Amino acid sequence: MSAIAPPSRAGLVCFGLLTSATLAFAADDTALRLFNADGGNSGYVRVANSPEFSLQQFTLEAWIQRVGPGSGISTDPSGAAIVAKPIENASGSNIASWHMHWTPNGEIHFNLTHTPASSGVYILSSPVATPTARHHLAVTFDGATISLYIDGVPKGSTSWNLGTVYYGANDVLIGADNFSFGYLRRFDGHIDDVRIWDRALTQTEITTTMNCRLSGAESGLVAYWTFDSSDLSDLTGHGHGGVANGGAGGVTYGSLASIPICTVGVPRGDVASGLSLALYPQPALKYVTMSFELSAPGPVTIDAVDVAGRRLATLTEGDYPAGRHELKFALSALRGGRNGAGMLFVRLRRGSAVVTRPLVMLE
Repeated sequence: MSAIAPPSRAGLVCFGLLTSATLAFAADDTALRLFNADGGNSGYVRVANSPEFSLQQFTLEAWIQRVGPGSGISTDPSGAAIVAKPIENASGSNIASWHMHWTPNGEIHFNLTHTPASSGVYILSSPVATPTARHHLAVTFDGATISLYIDGVPKGSTSWNLGTVYYGANDVLIGADNFSFGYLRRFDGHIDDVRIWDRALTQTEITTTMNCRLSGAESGLVAYWTFDSSDLSDLTGHGHGGVANGGAGGVTYGSLASIPICTVGVPRGDVASGLSLALYPQPALKYVTMSFELSAPGPVTIDAVDVAGRRLATLTEGDYPAGRHELKFALSALRGGRNGAGMLFVRLRRGSAVVTRPLVMLE
């Protein structure tokens, strides 16, 4: 099948906690819309393999809304794939490092493999009453237990005592599994806000963050696809952007219930540096408030920088006491007097310690 190139996006150079990467961030919250009603018109997203995906503990998350049963033998009890790392073109059992499916009955069907075609664990969650409604799915694995959650509610768990998880040079697929004999398990519907973490989140962490659009710099976040503004970029800056594959019209974008941008915690690095920075509201209209906290007194500089790292304005510079501080600025001050919707970054510096946050502006 021919690849469908995703919309292009400019490279954004980030600083502090974020590294140089191609990113996209928008306020419209489009979701991936896969049309997989039959084998002749199908689509999915492919993400190139990376050592970062070879995780012995992890959490997989996604918001979904099924429209139809899917295609490629997706109406059986295993269902259609949401996110998977399969051994493609293979047949048998335990032929994926892991895969998370959504069944026609509204269950999470999950498989974790120790030895391909030999040993692994399959687990099926209890079902929901509304299998075609919008739902948040999560699977956690802490090295000993696999746990399933639907809308933040535990829906099943099982133990794991097989040792290490199998990983080969296999890509991550969103919306497909691509097994032999037509078992492609293509998902038909919306998929949004797919996240891969390098640790098992607690139920509290899942329920706290699942309704929030994250910054991408959160501790342990390996890959994060928001599909905002019809884009397949990885918001973490780790470079795990996706490529659309399938027939014409198989991969599109549509609206799903909005997930607000909100602050849900302190990313890794802030604690060590003694700095924290939050911006609100997001998206911002006319004004933005910057809340920052210092563990010790000292000189502070806060700059607004553009996506290429060029300084647009110095917002404050001077000595501040330890503790929490709030400053409110007009968006025009951040942009050097210019207007217009878009995105920039706010950079807090104290000595060699730097924290950077993205800011989405509506005007």
